[in-house]
Amino acid sequence: MSLGIQSLNDAHLNFLTRIHHSRDGLQAIEWAQRAGFDNLNGDLIYHLPGQTLKEWDRTLRQMLALGLTHISAYSLTVEPGTPLFTEVNQGRISMPPDEVSVAMMDMTRDILSAGGMQAYEISNYARPKFACRHNLHYWRMEPYLGLGPSAHSYDGKRRWRNVRNLDSYLRRLDREVSPIEQVETLTDSDQINERLGFGIRLSEGADLSLLPEQYKPATDRRVDLAMKKWPDCLTRSASRLRLTEYGVRFADAIAVDLFAD
Repeated sequence: MSLGIQSLNDAHLNFLTRIHHSRDGLQAIEWAQRAGFDNLNGDLIYHLPGQTLKEWDRTLRQMLALGLTHISAYSLTVEPGTPLFTEVNQGRISMPPDEVSVAMMDMTRDILSAGGMQAYEISNYARPKFACRHNLHYWRMEPYLGLGPSAHSYDGKRRWRNVRNLDSYLRRLDREVSPIEQVETLTDSDQINERLGFGIRLSEGADLSLLPEQYKPATDRRVDLAMKKWPDCLTRSASRLRLTEYGVRFADAIAVDLFAD
């Protein structure tokens, strides 16, 4: 079971427009454990306006003490087109500097690792044998089938999405019409970029042997250039390309350098 705890501070939960209080999140964890769930994830968000390093330290240690098997900890990003983007752009909300986000990421990795949770992906931590198979399936670019309104699917070449509205979904099924509303066919470049972009986020790294044979020379050239540009951030062994502990901080920028045109 995965629970969207997000924060143990009510002011932060209110900022995130969550409808629960911190005590509700803790109560949900207790109830789930009492009901017999022995595999629990708690989602957390950091890099929030007004959030301090001391507070984040306390949150991580409190979550660890609850005996969860998995913790997802994401940095809040200001996405264009969102209300938060508008508020920040107009100066009504001030985001913490990037240095604070990096310090919180480092703190997360240090505290959770010391508590027995290893980072198997940049934002995801698990006790031994509790890495999320659902997440890994997506990040390894493996096929999946989604059923129901809004469900997404992927067959290795294409992605598609069903209609969002339940009534429309049911009407289509009644008429024996496909509920698929949107289809995206990935180009070879798309597939290479996603395999590299998702792959380097994983502690196991990107498996370069899975790339189409005809594109390997060009990919090797980009990898060599990236390793020269980011000498302390990337390692390569056999067919695996991995971020170093230091390189995790620059994952997005490194991924862009690896991408095919």
